[in-house]
Amino acid sequence: MALNSHRSNTVLELQGVKKTYAGPPEVQALHGVDLKIHSGDFAAIIGPSGSGKSTLLNVASGLEMPSQGRVFLTGIDVAEQTHQQLTELRRHKLSFVFQSFNLFPVLSAVENVEYPLLIRGDRAADARQAATEALALVGLSERAGHLPSKLSGGQQQRVAVARAIAMKPAIIFADEPTANLDSRNALQLIELFVTLNAELGMTFLLSTHDHRIVDRAARRIQIEDGRIIEDVVVREGTLPQFPKELQT
Repeated sequence: MALNSHRSNTVLELQGVKKTYAGPPEVQALHGVDLKIHSGDFAAIIGPSGSGKSTLLNVASGLEMPSQGRVFLTGIDVAEQTHQQLTELRRHKLSFVFQSFNLFPVLSAVENVEYPLLIRGDRAADARQAATEALALVGLSERAGHLPSKLSGGQQQRVAVARAIAMKPAIIFADEPTANLDSRNALQLIELFVTLNAELGMTFLLSTHDHRIVDRAARRIQIEDGRIIEDVVVREGTLPQFPKELQT
């Protein structure tokens, strides 16, 4: 199925993006990438190791700057932002889920989820409420007071997901999110992503080797040698509204 063109709410756009790493030897990781991600997309970036998946995700999320080309996040040109403005953009518009979980070991599950909300200036009561609601969405209400060391790997990853969705971001980036999980927990995480996308309209851009994510992704973006060689929507879906308790 060809890429759909009826959606106008573009969350992310890359225009002619190139990324070169200085040598020796010099490595050009991305070669003139054009890409649009729309609100409600569940898109998986796929390709062999060294194809540019992680670089594309890093540049798209503003973690790295392109060597050439332009990146727009929620319509904002990343290159025109100061360091502080880019930090604020990430805090209010983006969330990340990494394979390493990145939880603070001395904080409980609910404290880990509310921490970035407090950092960006949310009121303590609002941050705690948002964190509690997010943990409920990922099925961890009863584990809210547990330290990461008292949680399984799958539970820790769900805390990381709760932290991401508590931010109420325009887009969630996930880099190999199932890489450190066993098969059972990986499948549970994938189903959680699918549910959050289908029922809450959350927008996902993931890089992955995991065929189980690829099989469930509504859109597949294949990259080889730093070039997108295929970008197809394999499943259309609706774009539900956020429930009132999740709206800002």
